[in-house]
Amino acid sequence: MNSKSEGIAKSKASTGELVINMHYWSKLKEEHKFYVLAHEEGHIKFNTRDEIEADEWASKKYFNAGFKISESVKALSQHLDRNNPVHIARAWLQYNRALQYDWEHNQNKKAFRKNYETATTIKNKILNKFL
Repeated sequence: MNSKSEGIAKSKASTGELVINMHYWSKLKEEHKFYVLAHEEGHIKFNTRDEIEADEWASKKYFNAGFKISESVKALSQHLDRNNPVHIARAWLQYNRALQYDWEHNQNKKAFRKNYETATTIKNKILNKFL
């Protein structure tokens, strides 16, 4: 794949096939490449098309690999369509996963309490904005 009209990568859970879009791939930071690959691995591992489930898997792998927490958010927010409500929600959920991880592993309670929002709150904000 080598086209602007396609996404960065896609996987076929049923076959385990992963296709990388070389148009974008060479422009990505290494940590973003890791996140994308872990995300696609999540689709294959859980045999799912659910983007949120694949993002959760990618987050766990990403955080455990020791990459900078904020880059996990940028891996989504910088590469997804900012006009797509589902993409906005995915980036916002990743932001909240990063805050929660920072709180649980780095004891950064101030950032968590100040910025964390539940998935329900995020969903309501998105629905109010687009409906």
